[in-house]
Amino acid sequence: MLEIDPARIKPDSTFASLGLDSATAVHFILEVEGEYRIELYPGVTDDYPDLARFVEYLESLK
Repeated sequence: MLEIDPARIKPDSTFASLGLDSATAVHFILEVEGEYRIELYPGVTDDYPDLARFVEYLESLK
């Protein structure tokens, strides 16, 4: 997927700042769905555009 130096990844990093475009977002969402056995909707990375908000959303699904 993306090759990112882990030191660059912060909780407030936006997906866009990490290089996630619409094509890689689809792949990312599929990976998360498979890993956590959940179903996400296609625009989830638009609605939760940074890692902290995305994680909060995922935690709300428990």
